Amino acid sequence: MDERYNTYREISSKLRRELRRGDAILAEEVGICSYYLQNIEVRDVAGIASPDITVANINNWSYFIDTYKPRYLIFIKLLSQEFQTYEYNGHRYTYRLRFVGNPKAEYFGGSVFEKVD
Repeated sequence: MDERYNTYREISSKLRRELRRGDAILAEEVGICSYYLQNIEVRDVAGIASPDITVANINNWSYFIDTYKPRYLIFIKLLSQEFQTYEYNGHRYTYRLRFVGNPKAEYFGGSVFEKVD
C-alpha cells in the first residue's frame, strides 16, 4: 500500500472516533476518506464530491468552508502551522491543528484541522 492510502486510512480511523452527528469534513482529496467515513458528509475542494463546483470556485478553500461549514479540514501534506484561517463574504473561519495522520511519512503525512468556535 502507498503512503497516501495509509495516511488517509489512519486519519479516517481517528476521525471516526471523534465525529458527531451532523459533522462535515472538507478534504483535498475525497476518495479514501469517504470510503472509510461512510455516512459522513465528506466534501472536496476539487469538486468530485461537491456538486456546486464551478471554474470560479475550484480549489477555493474559503468558498467551500463558507458553503459547507465543515468541522474538520484534511490536508494530505504535513503542515507545520498550528492554525489555518479563511475569510469569505465577510465571515472568518479559524481551524486549529488537531492531529497528523502519519507523522513518520516522508511527504504524505496528512494534517487534520478542527474548527475553533
